[in-house]
Amino acid sequence: MNSIIVYRPNMIKALIFDFGSVMYRTNWECMDHHFFQQHGFHIRLGDLPDEKLLEAYRASDTGKGDLRSFFLCLQPTLTKKKLDAVLRTYHQCYIHCKIVNHDLLRWIRELKKSYSLFGFTDVKQEHYAANIEAGIYKEFIRIFTSFEFQMTKAEPGAFSKLIVALTSYHLSPSECVFIDDYLPNIEHAQKTGFHTIHYISFPDIQPLQHALSALLHA
Repeated sequence: MNSIIVYRPNMIKALIFDFGSVMYRTNWECMDHHFFQQHGFHIRLGDLPDEKLLEAYRASDTGKGDLRSFFLCLQPTLTKKKLDAVLRTYHQCYIHCKIVNHDLLRWIRELKKSYSLFGFTDVKQEHYAANIEAGIYKEFIRIFTSFEFQMTKAEPGAFSKLIVALTSYHLSPSECVFIDDYLPNIEHAQKTGFHTIHYISFPDIQPLQHALSALLHA
């Protein structure tokens, strides 16, 4: 992998990364296939049009619900023992059914020498725990999450909460670069004063390297 050397002006002190479709992608087809073989039901939201199920799943993104409640909504007859087994399966599948951006993770280890690294991600508590176990977050100072803020990044106020949280690290938005694949998140970050990079070339990191280099030299 060709690495681009970047030089840091004093104004940029921290890089803040999204994770889904940036650091990794989850292979939901793999998870769904394994679940159906193990437990006899599907878990892909595309196969679950019921609005109550969708609400239960979305509530777990913001800490207003959890996957235990979602699975009970999906399969009301699950016993506690069976539900515990389902959650264990889900945890292991979420770890292993991943397409990891290894080039980006390697580059991050280099960036860590010059910048403070943070994450800001829409993630369920169960996914967060699995990612910790998988070592996805180990190079980062802190991961700010949707379940901690009780709102997703696309909601008004999420980046204002991030700004408050960053004061503990003596950082302002003008000293940070936020990197995400979802354009509305990028737009919210820009409106609150963050430098941004819209990264949509997963898993190719060269466009990201060029964009960061251009930003730092602007």
